[in-house]
Amino acid sequence: EPTSGSITPRLINCIFYNPNGGTPGSGTGTGVYLDSSDAEFTNVWIAQCDVGMNQNKGSSTLVDCHIWNNASNGIISRDSVRIIGGYIESNGGWGIDATNSDRIQITGTTLWRNGRVTAGTGGIKFTQAGGASGRDNKIDVILDDNIGTGVLIDGTTDGITVNATIASQSVQTGGAPQCAYGVHVTSTPTNIRI
Repeated sequence: EPTSGSITPRLINCIFYNPNGGTPGSGTGTGVYLDSSDAEFTNVWIAQCDVGMNQNKGSSTLVDCHIWNNASNGIISRDSVRIIGGYIESNGGWGIDATNSDRIQITGTTLWRNGRVTAGTGGIKFTQAGGASGRDNKIDVILDDNIGTGVLIDGTTDGITVNATIASQSVQTGGAPQCAYGVHVTSTPTNIRI
């Protein structure tokens, strides 16, 4: 019998969907607000909210999750998050905003057409502000037609590995490229491997 703490939340085969948020930029609320560490999400579908998932606590694992068509960011991430085999697409802002986050691992995940509403956004944002030091972030992803930037690495980020396939379905079908930068590294990050 536990005397303190909480049981790790596990969500399997769930849908969080706002049927009134179908127009880009019109979603409301947050699909999942995570205020517990060590959560596990498997085959979870989050769509048409303002923010798909806001991880107020870290150390969560997302496996085969589809997060799409949210008005602003798909995922606001925290420390020690693992995203495996996900599909994060058509969000108005960043697909994943990992501001001030350490030890993020994203593998086998596709990010497609994120940043279609908010200028200057795109696939994944790693930035550290106010002297924070983002460390040991590793991503192995497919970036396809994210508007603006595929991956932004900014601020005092230290120690990030990016293994990305950068593609454009729109160019393959005769259209114009959507992504201004595949990977954009500002002048301040250190120990970056691309």
